[in-house]
Amino acid sequence: MLNPRQLRLLDTYYVREYARQFGSADFDVVVDFSGYAAFWTALFARGRPAGTRCAVYLHNDMDRELRSRHPQLAKVFEQYPLCDALVSVSDSLATVNRRRFADAPYQQADRFHSVDNCIDPGFIRTRAGQALPDGLAGWREGHVLLGTVGRLSPEKGHRRLLDAFARVRNSHPATKLVIVGEGPERPVLQQRIAELGLENDVMLTGALANPYPVMRELDLFVLSSHYEGQGIVLLEAMTLGKPVLSTDIPGPQSVLADGAGRLVPDSTDGLADGICALARPSRRGRRVGRGRLFATGAGPVRARRGGHRLT
Repeated sequence: MLNPRQLRLLDTYYVREYARQFGSADFDVVVDFSGYAAFWTALFARGRPAGTRCAVYLHNDMDRELRSRHPQLAKVFEQYPLCDALVSVSDSLATVNRRRFADAPYQQADRFHSVDNCIDPGFIRTRAGQALPDGLAGWREGHVLLGTVGRLSPEKGHRRLLDAFARVRNSHPATKLVIVGEGPERPVLQQRIAELGLENDVMLTGALANPYPVMRELDLFVLSSHYEGQGIVLLEAMTLGKPVLSTDIPGPQSVLADGAGRLVPDSTDGLADGICALARPSRRGRRVGRGRLFATGAGPVRARRGGHRLT
């Protein structure tokens, strides 16, 4: 903890550094869109001139981010009371972050806001028309294809998705799962795939420069995260007309609030039961070989004022 003299010296440093970075430029508002680097948050919070407002984005459940993988956030949190606006990327996430930080010394609850992340549906649909990765079309032939897209890290819940998928296959054997992404969990996931005997039924594609052709091919998009900021991949999947299912957590709660997809209990059983509940005959579904049918109720993403449907 810094004493008052040290805090004054720190403020002097950031005022000088702000002037060095931006010179005489006059901004109404400075925005730290990253929200993960203490230097930039402090530079804007402490170094900005009088009359310039400061906003910081909170892209996730920031306390869980601190505890799970970003210890440097402790220094970022110290700057929050000096900011004019703390902006979460969904309404439900703003509630989580407000509950965690609003009682901090000198913090004001009315500084917590939300602004949805945006997508470009036209870009997504155009890119989705490109070729699938080599081998995927033949591998999934005759099967219902489940899938997800995201970094292979613990908070994304891929391990429990594998466990849930193993249960799904017991009832619906003509089902396969593709996971698009790369990250530190790959060895753990590969080991779990082997333990479950799913080597022929689960594909880890690695990181793809263009994941949209794979998303276009899915019969059901599944988000298995333990926590999320918004769940923008849900919007991307819905843009392609895919049915979507997510754990019932802040972020996706806002995206799917109007019933565009299915929210399931935040557990392995919740994922398995939710997927199996969708695997039922429906004239609105899509038959894949001898596979079951998944209801396709999401539809294309349409424009909606003040919400998540975009054009």
